[in-house]
Amino acid sequence: MKKRKPHLVLSSFLSMTLVFPLFAPAASAASKLDGLKENRPLSSILKERSAKHRLEKVTTSLIPPIIGGPLPIAPVPTDPIQENDVFKMFSVSNSAISPDGDGRGDTAVITYENKMDRNFTTIYVFNLSNPASGLDEFGMLGDVYYSDEDGDGDGSDPAGIHTSVFNGQYFDYHPDIYEKRTLPDGLYAFRIESLKDDGGDDSANGVNLYPIFVKRTKPVINIESQHAATGAAYNLTGTVTDKFIDYKSLANQYGVPYDVNKYLKLSYVIKKKNGNIYDSNSVSLKDDGNFSIPLTNLEKDDYTVSLTAQDIAQNSTTKDQITLTVKLGWDLVDGKWSYYLPSGGKVTGWSKINGPWYYFNSNGEMQTGWIKLGDTWYYLTGSGAMKTGWLKWGSNWYFLAANGVMQTGWVYTGGKWYYLYPNGAMAYNTWIGKYRLGPDGAWRK
Repeated sequence: MKKRKPHLVLSSFLSMTLVFPLFAPAASAASKLDGLKENRPLSSILKERSAKHRLEKVTTSLIPPIIGGPLPIAPVPTDPIQENDVFKMFSVSNSAISPDGDGRGDTAVITYENKMDRNFTTIYVFNLSNPASGLDEFGMLGDVYYSDEDGDGDGSDPAGIHTSVFNGQYFDYHPDIYEKRTLPDGLYAFRIESLKDDGGDDSANGVNLYPIFVKRTKPVINIESQHAATGAAYNLTGTVTDKFIDYKSLANQYGVPYDVNKYLKLSYVIKKKNGNIYDSNSVSLKDDGNFSIPLTNLEKDDYTVSLTAQDIAQNSTTKDQITLTVKLGWDLVDGKWSYYLPSGGKVTGWSKINGPWYYFNSNGEMQTGWIKLGDTWYYLTGSGAMKTGWLKWGSNWYFLAANGVMQTGWVYTGGKWYYLYPNGAMAYNTWIGKYRLGPDGAWRK
């Protein structure tokens, strides 16, 4: 096996379109590369890595199926590589994995196609979350794939399509380790390189693939457990806390367009008290994780809300036991009746509801009995409906006009004349001037 020049591997990664703002400037980078070359040639690392831990190639039949979650989230596609003289294709089935052993999103399939027989093919992993880490603080941690299957140093890698399962493990190049380790949660990049069949270095034809995410944590849904709507419309608001929201600023540093909603989905199901579904859908998250679910055409009822947040690594959280009480129309609170409008809020003042007129004070509470508005008296029955016509209250009779106003003085109704005192009480068995009123209050000619 010919020794590889490590600066070709690292410098080619540094020269890609992706710019690492935390990497050292060119001058210090060159000095670090010189030290790396003298102290630990990459070729010797690969040879020792091959002898200690054989990385088995995986056939398509051995690739575990991608298990779906409660939401149909498709993997975020990576941009197709530009075909070069060595590689026709380099891809990963899902740009995010959650290697937590729950059988959901634990792995992704790495696929590449080389156009010709090669000697060694290696897929390196770089830490974008902490580019000052790794081998000599250049962000390169090690590799996730190495084609020297039998460890004999020839590394034969024939032309064609090759696959491997990425399960979050990598071979660590740190001098004190040289073994497989597990990547912590973070943002990473892959770079594939290979040696020519004659052993010559051909790292200039390497290809970069990013961003690759490792994430095991579940989203957290922050929302009040009880909500009350006074009307037919309501905005259900809350916030999702998740690393895929935090990763946006980091991805943007590397020039990666990042839409939170491509990595994290929020859906809801709202049911009425009888169990029927009122509404179900997905909702768009803002960059900071805030969300708002606008609800319209609500009916008076008690609703239950269930929210599910799932990322593309199939980490998911469901939060239920959220209640929404909708007050609409008549509602009794603390012995006081109010009437809620579809547009929201309580009725105040006079309102005609299903025929009768009702009066509500400034707090929206329905009134009963005698009420005086300005200089005018009205009477509201026990149901709150405005009274018209004759009313017996105590031992007296009163007369209320069609508009509910209590009458005084002479009143003609039912073909007869009556006299009502200034307090509204009907006069009877008496004379009013030259007019005699009988026991029923009617004027007797």
